[in-house]
Formats: sequence, C-alpha cells, structure tokens
Amino acid sequence: TEDGQETRARYREVSTGLPMQLAWEYGANAGFGPASPLILQDRVLIGNRKGELHSVELETGRGRGFKQLVDVIEGSPLIHEGLALVPAAWGRDVLVAFDLSQGATRWKKRQIPFSTSLIAHGSEVVAVDVEGTLRAFEVEDGEELWTMSLGRTMAFKASPVRLSEADILLVESSGTAFRVNLDEQTVVWQRDMGAPVYSTPAVDGNQFVVTTTRGDVALVDASTGQDVWRNNIGEHMRVGSPALGPDWIVFGATDGQVRSFSRTHGHENWSIQFDDVVTAPPLLTESAVFVGTL
Repeated sequence: TEDGQETRARYREVSTGLPMQLAWEYGANAGFGPASPLILQDRVLIGNRKGELHSVELETGRGRGFKQLVDVIEGSPLIHEGLALVPAAWGRDVLVAFDLSQGATRWKKRQIPFSTSLIAHGSEVVAVDVEGTLRAFEVEDGEELWTMSLGRTMAFKASPVRLSEADILLVESSGTAFRVNLDEQTVVWQRDMGAPVYSTPAVDGNQFVVTTTRGDVALVDASTGQDVWRNNIGEHMRVGSPALGPDWIVFGATDGQVRSFSRTHGHENWSIQFDDVVTAPPLLTESAVFVGTL
C-alpha cells in the first residue's frame, strides 16, 4: 500500500549512503497522480493516470509488462492476499482485483469512483468513495459487505490512515476528521481541524500529524482527536503530507521550503529552501531526508 504501511508515517530506521546515483529510469506511458509506487519482492508496481498498472524490475528498471485495468488511477493500489486491488477515480470500473499469480482480473466493481488509497481490514478491502461513503468489499470475490455514511456528501483528497487494528482516520477536504471503528462501523470521535486538508496525515503510535492548506501543522492525540500542539507557518501556505519520526516531523510547502519540527514541542529545528514547490511527502530516515519538487 502507499508508503508500504497503512499508518503512512514515511519513516524508515535505516541509514543511507550518500551521495546517491541514478540507477535507472522508466517511461510509464502517462503522468502520475498522488499514488506512490509499490514494491513487491523484486518488482516495482506503478499505476498511472491512463489506468495502467506497470511491473518493473527493481534491480534493473526493465519493464516486465503492463495492463490497463481502469480509466484513471489516483490512489495507490493495495497488494493483499495475492491480489493487486486498484481504485479508479473515474470511469466504468472503479475497483478492480487483479490476480498477480494468474495475470488476470478476478473481479471488478462498477459504482461510485474512489480517488484515494485503500485500507485492508482482515479479509476486507475498505475505501471511501468520491461522495464520502465508506465501503467494504470481500477481497476474495468483491462482494460489498457494508457501507457507512459519515452524515453528508463530502470530498476526500487525503487517503484513509490506520490508527489501530480496528480503527482508521479519515479527514475530508474541508477539514473534518473522523476516527472510525471498522468492526462496528461507528464514529469514535469527530473533530474540525480548522482549515481544509488536502494531504494525507502520518500516524505513529497514538499520535498523528495533520497539515492544512492554511499553513497549519498539528500533532494530534489519536485517542481524543485533540491537539498536542499546533504551529502555523503562514496562512497562505499549503503544507504537504508530513513524515513522522520518533523525534522529528518533516514536511514541504508551497513556498519551496522543507522544514523539520520537534515532535515534542512543535518548534522548528531547521529549514531549507528549494527552487520549486514541495508538496510531495518526504521520506525520513535516520541519516537523511528525501524530498521531491514540482
């Protein structure tokens, strides 16, 4: 799944030798949405905005084939129980289960599209559609098991994030956050984050970081939905998805700066200026931070 873990923390306990060198490039026939590539054993799986899923050798960058499964891929596919589960932001088929061992589609769903990443829950795959309804499907055959309305039609740009074995975090675009229990299909708490949220939060332990399009960066207690601290880097600043480590929070913004905040106090540790907007999620390691610009 996105970031390789459903908490989307974007932190790895590794040290990386620097400087790095370009190993390979691959042309994937079309542009990309916010969906991240997935690594599966010795392959990289890449979804593009033509709805294609490409398989690329991790070591060499050699293409091993691709398959058009849907019209447009925005959210990251989910690899679960031998299937690549691919959401579609537009078109007739909006969720497709592709059998990786057989190289064939096992099932597909035709209903309201999904523009964000998916969450696995036991034998279920859970997604929030573009109208704000949470839906669960049986992974094996695609049967829709349940739906859950959050009270009104709403849009989501941020993907669902796992808080615990049974609970996920959903933050809709206008800024309302929900902690939802998937076993009981109930809202544990609901909280207004004070500004629009377009970027996926990051979770570590019992805390998560949420960023807004009005310059807010907040560390939040996942049990209560209340702020541990909140900082603002400028009300006209759109902040990208954060990386959350044991001691630091790192994020980019539309002013081209990447900033590091103390996880404990929310104070700025350092910042660095780039020539272009930085809205893609950083990758934080023990020795370096990796970022990309537009």
